[in-house]
Amino acid sequence: MYFKMKTITLGQNVRVSDPCYDDDVWCKTKLTGVLPGKYSVEVDKSDEGDWGLRCSSITAIHEDYINKDLVWDYHSEIGVDSGQAGIFCESSYRNDEIDIDTPPTDFVLPYDDSPGDAWYEKMCRFTLAEEHWGNLRNGSCFIFGLRGWRISIGSCS
Repeated sequence: MYFKMKTITLGQNVRVSDPCYDDDVWCKTKLTGVLPGKYSVEVDKSDEGDWGLRCSSITAIHEDYINKDLVWDYHSEIGVDSGQAGIFCESSYRNDEIDIDTPPTDFVLPYDDSPGDAWYEKMCRFTLAEEHWGNLRNGSCFIFGLRGWRISIGSCS
């Protein structure tokens, strides 16, 4: 079951990761040389039994490549220890200084003592909202997932 999200804007440096991760973990992906611009994003949701309907994959395609024949090549995998994952501009990732409007919720992170924790709390508020995802002002997106994800990079055939 696919859902179209808002268009996102990405720069050349992108992080695909569980937002709980800082730079000291192996199971995140940093992409460099990304084509800057607007990306159309779709999320696939699947029924995970007792867990309910969950986001199971995300596809982001640059506006210049929509409806083109793309070849997808495996790039890497990410972990999702907190059950969350997203695509973020590297400049916004775990940046506590970014002003982010989140859906209303009473969720509060039980700790807030490391750089990036205030940002991470805001990402958790998105996942606890009805849609389980959100867009940041800079265009990065964030979604909720259940398991580790494979990262594939598309190119024209």
